[in-house]
Amino acid sequence: MDNIKKEYRELDLFEIFQMLLRHWWIILLSGLLCGLVAFTYSKFAVVPQYTSVTKIYLSNKLTENQTNPTPSTELIKDYEEMVKSRAVLENIIEKHDLRYSYGELSKKVNAENKDETQIISISVTDPNPVVAQRLANSIRDESIKHVTKVMKVISVGVVDKANYPQSQSYPITIKWIEYGFLIGFVLSIGVLLIRFILDDTIKTSEDVEKYLGLSTLAVIPKISDSNNKKKYYGNYGKGKSKRRKRV
Repeated sequence: MDNIKKEYRELDLFEIFQMLLRHWWIILLSGLLCGLVAFTYSKFAVVPQYTSVTKIYLSNKLTENQTNPTPSTELIKDYEEMVKSRAVLENIIEKHDLRYSYGELSKKVNAENKDETQIISISVTDPNPVVAQRLANSIRDESIKHVTKVMKVISVGVVDKANYPQSQSYPITIKWIEYGFLIGFVLSIGVLLIRFILDDTIKTSEDVEKYLGLSTLAVIPKISDSNNKKKYYGNYGKGKSKRRKRV
């Protein structure tokens, strides 16, 4: 037993590539199937959401002590927080008799300042595009009242009223299909690789020489049952029929 050496299988990248190439149809089919599942789920199981956006412009009120009309970054950040404040959103809930709680409505509202400008975008997302537009305009007006009352040095103007969203903002079906296809593609390759790595069976005479270091003396070809029966029993019926004719 001392002569027996423990062999480790070396992974050949070219062999792996050939294996994946032989199973290309499984990889493609898995990607298409997962893409189809993602399309079906996003189309029929996920509630579509619509986002309406309104924009406001902030500036400082010019006084004897304040000559710069540009508000500081801190003031802009404060305004973003006040848009989602309890004082603003609870008034919106009461005004429109909404069934949302403050926390639920807060998740639907977003305020952000892009590219370090003085413009703040207020967006509202809702399954109903009409409700999203109405809430966006209402939250904008209510936040202006609240902010100008609290921050007396800020002047606010409306840049854009809330738009009526023509298309859904979530889910984006094409992205779901792409993600589904990619997941199926990667999973199928992963399963094939694991199966390939764990498979230590000897398949060819080259495998015997490569992994065991032994030379093959002979190779027995595989004979199917149908060919075997034809070889040994096919002529028996023919000979029997000839003997019957002689009798």
